[in-house]
Amino acid sequence: MNDIPYNIDYSYDDSLREIPQDQEDMQRAVDHLETRLIEESQDDYERMRLSGIVGSLYRILGDYDMAEEHINAAIASSNNLRDRRAQLRNLMRLAQVYQFRQQFDLADRIFKQVIEACEASIDSSNPNSANPFMTDLDSAYQHYGKCLFDQGDYDLALHMFEKALKIRDRKQDQFLIESTKHAIRITQEKLPVRN
Repeated sequence: MNDIPYNIDYSYDDSLREIPQDQEDMQRAVDHLETRLIEESQDDYERMRLSGIVGSLYRILGDYDMAEEHINAAIASSNNLRDRRAQLRNLMRLAQVYQFRQQFDLADRIFKQVIEACEASIDSSNPNSANPFMTDLDSAYQHYGKCLFDQGDYDLALHMFEKALKIRDRKQDQFLIESTKHAIRITQEKLPVRN
């Protein structure tokens, strides 16, 4: 996303939602990317990538209808291109839209489908091997955890965050590690004190 000349950075609040650092700049980024999507010169992979990003940014900005439209376009492109990883990533994005709309049955079903597909694609005899689906699995655990958090299922949410953290610790991506630790801290605060 280095090719976006606007600030699309965000932080997380205590409800584990993304908060744009600069909401107006993020909207300018969406406008810029939508203009790029209209250009005829984009190849199918780039259109798929841009549609997914635009959909995610619309979700962060709270426009769930536009988010769903762009993410569905990205899913259709990933299906046409037979790109299973892109399909799973965009399905996670769609599940987040359903989560934010509080359509939890749909969101849960998609998250479980993505987790199952990622787990099935990982070599269980060598789980530390370089596997592209491992990258998607930690994200699936993390985002499903957030969906469970929104539903008040803090025990299962914490379990998902802990599974995500194990993978993220191995990846050594500080931003991802910190976002998961933040989610764990906030979730632990919601749990009753146990003796």
